[in-house]
Amino acid sequence: MGILAEVVKVAIFFFLLFTSYISFQNVITQLYEQLGQPNLGKLSIFTIYASFMIGGLVAPFVGKRINFKKLFVASAICYSLNLGSGIFLYYIGYGLVATVVVVVAAIIGGSSASLLWVAQAAYIHFLCEQNGLQHKKGYYFGIFYGIFSISNLSSALITTFMLGFFGIVLYFWILFGIGIFAVLFGLAIVTNVQKKYADRESKA
Repeated sequence: MGILAEVVKVAIFFFLLFTSYISFQNVITQLYEQLGQPNLGKLSIFTIYASFMIGGLVAPFVGKRINFKKLFVASAICYSLNLGSGIFLYYIGYGLVATVVVVVAAIIGGSSASLLWVAQAAYIHFLCEQNGLQHKKGYYFGIFYGIFSISNLSSALITTFMLGFFGIVLYFWILFGIGIFAVLFGLAIVTNVQKKYADRESKA
């Protein structure tokens, strides 16, 4: 399978994951206020990006050394846990336990995000280098971001229609479901390219 197909598969994986996450991020402040937690949404967003920033200090040293596919899937699981915190809050309600769960989920999600994006860039660099296509990195990054960017539209559509028609709790479950689907897509469809090229070299 060619490099373009590999890039497209990873781009679709990111599209699925961020369709749910962007929607979640854009409305949790308002939704948590409706659930009786006026400051928890803001705290969650702050924690996500603080963890992302701190994780970014170590991610370049770690992300390139870990199997890309495993890191993609593990990060999607972490993102899904963060998405699932909304469900937990809905059923548990306000209180210390709910606050701790949301903050811990935000730390896990933010930390995994830094590794996810380092791995995404390393993934395309790896494919280009393995195929002698270093001069086409810009083209493949463009393909990736072209597909990934559709998540900005799809997330807005989900927020508008799912939240409007189905209410808060089902909206949270839909986002969580999309996150889990991204995990399954990563497991089933995304290629373990490091193993693929290592096997090819050993056969050669």
